[in-house]
Amino acid sequence: MSDNVSVFRPQKDKLVPSPQVTVVIPSYKASDTIERAVFSVLGQPGVQVGVIVVIDDNCATTENKVRKIADPRVHVFVNDHNRGAPFSRNRGLEAAGSPYVMFLDSDDYLTGDVLEGLVKAMLAEQADLGFAPWIRLNEATNDISRRRPEFQSAAHAFSAWLIDQKSIPPCSVLWRTDFVRFIGGWDEDLKRIQDGEIVLRGLLKDSKICLSQQSAGVYFQHASEHRITASSDHSPIITFARKLLDQDSSVVDLAARQHIIARYLYRNAKKAFRNGDVIFGRSALSLSRELGLAKNDGSVPGRLGAWLLGVENYQRLLGAIRKGRRVTPDL
Repeated sequence: MSDNVSVFRPQKDKLVPSPQVTVVIPSYKASDTIERAVFSVLGQPGVQVGVIVVIDDNCATTENKVRKIADPRVHVFVNDHNRGAPFSRNRGLEAAGSPYVMFLDSDDYLTGDVLEGLVKAMLAEQADLGFAPWIRLNEATNDISRRRPEFQSAAHAFSAWLIDQKSIPPCSVLWRTDFVRFIGGWDEDLKRIQDGEIVLRGLLKDSKICLSQQSAGVYFQHASEHRITASSDHSPIITFARKLLDQDSSVVDLAARQHIIARYLYRNAKKAFRNGDVIFGRSALSLSRELGLAKNDGSVPGRLGAWLLGVENYQRLLGAIRKGRRVTPDL
């Protein structure tokens, strides 16, 4: 296939209203879920929607399924070769002609009137960025959990996202289109954590945020080899942290950012040591110390264990206990 654009055109006697919200759906190996994602958008009440599906794997099955929907609100773009999700999202963003845009992963979907709630909140607050509740479905464990946004300000959201793990997936994030273009769209060089990076970069750019408690987006966490988060390469986390440190911001000053990111890196270092990723763990721990986190962070037992054995040895010991095997600390 060529790097083309195929557009479903309305019948001559049928006018399609301009969308209030364009939902961009990057599609990679998504033939099993793409229809669910698209129909969940088209069925949203109370708001005029448009859908841009960007097919990133030359998958004829996926393309045919989207074309059979035959709805004039749906547009199909096909990349000439695999370009990655950030490129596909930026391509859809460039084509969006609506005041608001959402980036929906092809295995996620929307429920109820989540878009209407977000649009109402965005309009009422004249916001740049809106957050809604989200439901997490874990295919591997069959766990279902519902979470609500509780941010008090952009600065609070930045801290809670990194330190308290209060991140929100793209299926529950609505952007003012002009704003996401203003901040530069998606970072196509970042190999992981793109969803968090673009939101955090937006928060640092003096964005006005709003919350909706209406319905929810559904984040479907499935056991697929194609999930970026399933990768064992955690080095992009260091790149991600440095990018946030390099941002100019009046929302979270550099000193506060250093403290927040140091704690974020420390938590990731502990997790890496428990999982046996010593190289990344040492890199993350070293940078957290460079940023000023002199003391050990976390629970009282965790701080005590790190003080007695060192962060690496203590976390490796915990990891070994959980896996039911013995490990000799590097003393």
